[in-house]
Order: sequence, then C-alpha cells, then structure tokens
Amino acid sequence: MFENYPYNIAVSHDCSLYIGVGNHLGSPTYYTIYVKLLNQADLLPSTNSATPSSLPAIYEYKFFLANNENQEAPLTFSISEASTNGDQATINQLVINNTPFNVNKLTIWNGDSTGFYCRLLCELWVYNATIGSLQFHNRAVSLQLNLARQ
Repeated sequence: MFENYPYNIAVSHDCSLYIGVGNHLGSPTYYTIYVKLLNQADLLPSTNSATPSSLPAIYEYKFFLANNENQEAPLTFSISEASTNGDQATINQLVINNTPFNVNKLTIWNGDSTGFYCRLLCELWVYNATIGSLQFHNRAVSLQLNLARQ
C-alpha cells in the first residue's frame, strides 16, 4: 500500500493528493482529468477496449502542457454528508477542491472486507485535433476508499 494513501475516510475529514501528468506525445497537448465516484457495482475503465467509465464526471481539471512538460494538480476531497442505514451507506455530498457536489452514491456493506467501499476515479482525457474533441487516453487512477461507519 502507498505511504500516506487516504483509505479510511471519515465524514468531514479532508484528504489531499497530487495527480501528476507528463506530456510525452511529441507536441503540445490539452488535457482534462475527469473525477468520478464509483460504488461496488460501477465499472472501472477498460484498458483492453480503451473505454472510460460510463459515469458522469463530478469534477474536471483542464490544463495545457508543452511537449516533455510535467504538471502536478492538487486534489483535496472530503465526504461532507453521508448517512448509513443498516448495511447501506449513502454518500450525499463530496467536496473536491473546496467545491461541494451532490453525488447521492449508495454503497453496500462488504462483510468479507468489513467496509463501505467506493472508488475515487481520475481519468485522463486528451484533446484530439483530428476529431475536434476530447478523447479518453486509456489512463486512469482509482483510489479505493472505505467510508468509516458512523
């Protein structure tokens, strides 16, 4: 496991990370990172078919990098509102970089692993000038989180 990796998340507890991106495509490029919240039933992106998660993004970070340029983007997040009812928990509101988002994401208690698990997913998208739009770059980072029982 990574050092200082946020895992057990309590309501209203801020977690901070950095997302690093390096441009090695041979030319200047526009990037977008889409942040999504997944539960156990939601599918991660498929690297075999280069297909992103079908869930809508709740946050996006856009930036431009020259060739061989690197950038680290700060990502601070917290669950600001959540509720539990027996073996179900609902994450009502997620705050990303000081902006609240209503997510209403249901997660089910996992008795084998003893937790309410969800994933914070960051997908990398690149502007493709040929098609004139953003395209999933087949790169993503997924952080498994356990919502602490309240």
